[in-house]
Amino acid sequence: MPKSKSGDKKKKRESSGGSVKSNSKAKENGTSSAPREGSAPPKQTSNSKEKKAEKSKKKEKIQSEDVQKSQSQSSSSPKSTKPGGSSNKGKSGLESESSSVKEVMDAMDELKPLFDDPWSKSYALVQEDGSDLRARELLADTQYSFQIPIRLIELFSKDEAELLDEMKQLKSLLPPLSDLVRDAVRRHEDIIASYSVSKTTLKAHKGPFFKRSTVKGDPSLEFVPVNLHLQRLVADAPAADRSVIHDVITVGAFTAFSQKFRDGGLLQYAELLGGRPVPGGGPCCSLPRMVERLAAGGRTALDGDKASAMYQAEGVVQAIEEARSRILEACVGLLEAEKADDSAAIPALVKIITAESSRVDVALHSPVVADTHQQLASSSATGAAPHLGCLPVPPLAGRLVSLPAAAAAPADWRSAAAAVSAAAAGLCAAEGAALAAAVPQLRAGCDAALAAARLARATTRLREQRRTQLLRDAARHRRDICFSHAVTAASVGLLTRLWCRPADPAFMEQLASVGPLLQFEGLLSYYGHEAGMVQDMVVAVQDLEGVEFILEPAAAPKGPGVPEVRLEGGRGRLQVYLPTPKALLAGKRAGKQIRFHPRPVFFNVGINEQATFSEYVGGTGPQRAFNEDSFRQLADYVNLCSEQGVLPKPPSSGDESCPDVGDLIIQLGQTIRSGRPKEVKILQLASQICRAVSGIRFCSCKSAKDRTSMSVTLEQVNILSRELQLASAERPRALALMRTDGARRRNAEKNVGSPRFSFNTLQLLTMPSEYRAPPGTYGAVES
Repeated sequence: MPKSKSGDKKKKRESSGGSVKSNSKAKENGTSSAPREGSAPPKQTSNSKEKKAEKSKKKEKIQSEDVQKSQSQSSSSPKSTKPGGSSNKGKSGLESESSSVKEVMDAMDELKPLFDDPWSKSYALVQEDGSDLRARELLADTQYSFQIPIRLIELFSKDEAELLDEMKQLKSLLPPLSDLVRDAVRRHEDIIASYSVSKTTLKAHKGPFFKRSTVKGDPSLEFVPVNLHLQRLVADAPAADRSVIHDVITVGAFTAFSQKFRDGGLLQYAELLGGRPVPGGGPCCSLPRMVERLAAGGRTALDGDKASAMYQAEGVVQAIEEARSRILEACVGLLEAEKADDSAAIPALVKIITAESSRVDVALHSPVVADTHQQLASSSATGAAPHLGCLPVPPLAGRLVSLPAAAAAPADWRSAAAAVSAAAAGLCAAEGAALAAAVPQLRAGCDAALAAARLARATTRLREQRRTQLLRDAARHRRDICFSHAVTAASVGLLTRLWCRPADPAFMEQLASVGPLLQFEGLLSYYGHEAGMVQDMVVAVQDLEGVEFILEPAAAPKGPGVPEVRLEGGRGRLQVYLPTPKALLAGKRAGKQIRFHPRPVFFNVGINEQATFSEYVGGTGPQRAFNEDSFRQLADYVNLCSEQGVLPKPPSSGDESCPDVGDLIIQLGQTIRSGRPKEVKILQLASQICRAVSGIRFCSCKSAKDRTSMSVTLEQVNILSRELQLASAERPRALALMRTDGARRRNAEKNVGSPRFSFNTLQLLTMPSEYRAPPGTYGAVES
């Protein structure tokens, strides 16, 4: 996909040099003056041109001196590029420096090889003691926004094709069952065709490497996350020899805009399918249990005594798939151990094979499998039509033309279970050449067991009412979309840490020991369509717990592409192979594969006028339940890091009053339990804890353009104040400057063609004061 050229003219104009000068009135307001949009530029006389040329020469000389000075400095921490002008100690105002050509080049080098279209903005600020404080914002998008969804669509299509094949096995049934089968087959074929169109569209995409907020509802782009960007802050205080770097992945809500919200979000689908209330809406089950009811999408299963037949069938298939995978891995290891005469490794492998074959036997003895195969076997012996129960059709008098192939070989579930047990026992007792002959028998037994379980799943799906079948298909499609957004964003966040930050052995040890914290911040209101978006995000974020990330060594690509991310598995068993610089995998972990599951948490607090209305009518109960659940997971993660000895040391900020992570956890719990409306302190404390434990930050609203911009700029100023002692008098001005001239207005322009945030006066009046856009930066624009 070629690189986008949108906004190039403006970028060149901003990068061509010259600082943004502020008049005295603008300095009092904390913003830099600039020509109003649509106004004609002032005419220049020959004298003014000469003066401008002279100033330009002086500026270039200053920049050259600054570059030489910065190059002579050595530091292990990343340093921001010296701005194009100097700041004086004790200066009462702020200076905003336009991106010089060199700064843009530095940004490109800093973010290679993952990101494209970098945009940089520098600021000259002041510390409490009057010393210089230099800060720089970076904004960039990435090719992964399209590449990872393409690979996910391929895996989803493969899973959908398996469901289609299962249903086709039942085509031998006579009417009216055959009519139901044809209807189910058609639905699966429609979903596969839709996924194929999406994949073709993404491969042929020629535009920018992100999905604009204006096309968030386009069905052909539904698997691509909205407006995914890296927002980076780099700052240093030369006098104190301290620096900070902070990354946030800004991305639109993980939701299916193209599917609308008539039936709410994924948790509402779960309620419709399972008959239990959404958390916080009354007597409710825990959040994990609520999400598990979506298991028919192919991810997790409920306990048999509490689950419907559909979820039991899905759980059986998943259990056998996992056991089969482990058995085959152990078989390979057993053959290698036998060949190498490694007798020490054989007992452990035999133990795995025995245990997993027992697991297959237990799964195949579940009621849902036994019932299905007994019915089919009985109907075959007596010539009667099978009793599939609960079918929305009159009593049947038809007959089976023939048994489905999966039921005929082996004839029933007992044959499959016996085949696995016998083959496993034979394999464990075999030696030498007999061992190689026993492996295919065990593989055949596992395949037969899986075929039997899938047949049970297909017939169980056929029992459901048509309305339930349609709802389940829609939930599976919706979940695929949201999951694609979440996996893409999480992968980009992890890759940014691996490729675009200084090497950190402590972080690598943390990955291997406890996995990374992924902290998702939401600014959505639990009202109307945005309530559905919150529900989608809750499920998508929790689904990340089941994703296994695997680091594999890779070299930076020499061409314009990005390091390849490989994906294997499918729904509920996804493995993401992240390319990793070889240097990070050297040392004491050389030769050892790092595999981990992330620890995702999601905190959401609505801040606009819809959040006000939701609070008024008492509709934020579910939001409070989600936040409490995430708090428990976050506290458990911090405790685990402490137990494993991988809790990062706090940064040396020089401020002894800065609370440690334990105190922050206590404050966060108290703040959540307080139940105060629009308590944005929840988000601020969660982000601070995330930074303290080297977590990876994500920030979202509907399109990651407006409310997200207010949040990330506030967070940047908080970091400067907390860790680099930004002067308290400068704080409000720094905040206004970042929102007036910074990277987030560039992000708005990339999305809607205008550097304006999509706020109106009513919205700003209902938003917390620190989240309000400065005058002149907002207006009625397409969002």
